Amino acid sequence: MLASKNWVTKRFDTQDEAWHREEREFVRANPHARPLAEICARAGIQYGRVDYGVHDGTLAIWEINTNPI
Repeated sequence: MLASKNWVTKRFDTQDEAWHREEREFVRANPHARPLAEICARAGIQYGRVDYGVHDGTLAIWEINTNPI
């Protein structure tokens, strides 16, 4: 999870402790693990990074990168 004041986000660029707490909780809870695993299984992808957002509770997938560096 990244937070930024810019619309293109490549790194966490805020020092706001509330965002850092939210990120830690997000990583701990991993709330989208099941639907993302299902999407990757349907796409035949076993390893990668999914770039996505959430709108009205629905995942919006932008990219599945199979060579995440």
